[in-house]
Amino acid sequence: MDKVIFDFDNDEFTLYQNGREINQKMPGLKIRKAEILASAGIIQIDLSEMRDLIQDLMEGQIEMEEFLEKGRVIIEDSIKSGFPEELN
Repeated sequence: MDKVIFDFDNDEFTLYQNGREINQKMPGLKIRKAEILASAGIIQIDLSEMRDLIQDLMEGQIEMEEFLEKGRVIIEDSIKSGFPEELN
């Protein structure tokens, strides 16, 4: 079974392939974390803005239509920011 482990904190990765383990130091791995994860289809989304928007809706400060539009924009922007520019 093939498996890859990325250790972004230590700029290392480990590859398990055909029963062998290969450890490799890879300077700069940490700064490429978002790009690597995005290439694997993994994104991290900060939804703190969405939490605030939900609070505004619950308190009656905004209407449902405004909530839906702003929520869509927040989610789209969050998803786009998780990918390298060339994938957007």
